Amino acid sequence: TFREGHEYLASSALFFPNGERMLTAAVDNSVRIWNVARGTELKRLEHTGRSAAVALSPDGKWILTGSDRVSLAEGALWSAKLWRVDSEDDKPILELKHIDAKDKTHTAEVTAVAFSPDGKLLFTGDGKGYGHLWRLEIAADGKASASYVLRLKGHTRGQRIVSARFHPNGKRVLTASTDNSVAQWD
Repeated sequence: TFREGHEYLASSALFFPNGERMLTAAVDNSVRIWNVARGTELKRLEHTGRSAAVALSPDGKWILTGSDRVSLAEGALWSAKLWRVDSEDDKPILELKHIDAKDKTHTAEVTAVAFSPDGKLLFTGDGKGYGHLWRLEIAADGKASASYVLRLKGHTRGQRIVSARFHPNGKRVLTASTDNSVAQWD
């Protein structure tokens, strides 16, 4: 039992591949990494979004989360954040945001995130039912970059995507929404 840590409801929990650590995400706008055997907190990531959207890369080296709202001259923008698990500081390595005249990435909170099985694609879904795909590249020196691939439209506008998972072959994404549907994206 982890009795200390989050201030509010922890609504997501994932084990690292080796089973020795676990991460939790909560509506208190944080993600925590825990030593499972000792029940102690190892690391805290702040400003990860109140929807507790979190994903762990298949190799256990990266965490993808939502984020706080960012205000810009063009209006409000929400983004996702990529974190390196072994980073000495508790700052995100990369913020996923794409601003286009026709297509601002997220104009609602990021409510679902996922890594593809090979860790090369990222999915971010939001509170208005839109999904976005990103291509993740990790350089030999460990620096990360992401390029925007495309926007997925299909869930009823205004209904949040609550969960997202890549198919094991990495060629499809399944999303579940509060519009009472599950969508399969090729």
